[in-house]
Amino acid sequence: MANTFQLGIIATIGGEPCANFLQWQTPFTTGSPVTPYLADLLATFGTALLPQFLACLPNDYLIKGVQARMLTGGSSYTLVGYTTLVNGTRPAHCSGSGIGPLLVISPISPPSARTLKKIYFAGSAVGDLTDNTWSADLVTALNSFLLDFLTPIVGTYTWTPVVHSKKFANSYPLLLGYISQKPALQRRRFLPVGG
Repeated sequence: MANTFQLGIIATIGGEPCANFLQWQTPFTTGSPVTPYLADLLATFGTALLPQFLACLPNDYLIKGVQARMLTGGSSYTLVGYTTLVNGTRPAHCSGSGIGPLLVISPISPPSARTLKKIYFAGSAVGDLTDNTWSADLVTALNSFLLDFLTPIVGTYTWTPVVHSKKFANSYPLLLGYISQKPALQRRRFLPVGG
């Protein structure tokens, strides 16, 4: 049976906190130790997708930690990896931390039109956005990440990208995606002061 695992990328952009959560499925035998799976997901993401992910982000984007956990199957254990800080590799710093590119990815046989995977890249580097149009080299970097993300990554285990729906209590393999034509805005939620 395939279980769903999630990778959380915890970072800052221009000093402000941000995070991305990506999900994959791999065959998992009930009762097996979870730690080898979590360690493999961290290592496989680090070699197969991290360079392409960082190529989409300004050089003041800073990954502070990456964590893996199982979403289905009953385990609540989380494994934290990457103790070395890692920066985005775009050739400039961010011009604004609240605006950035968005990938929209559709699963195979979604239960509803709202079951989409969206990957928001926090911040846009200086020069990457002109007149609401992304620069050609950023589009190339985003397409490279998207194509590699949609392809299963292989370490000790084979990891198939999915979107996990809590509402439908299921995960759906991803099929195709695109770069949103409009720059995305990060929604911020503030806790009430003095409450």
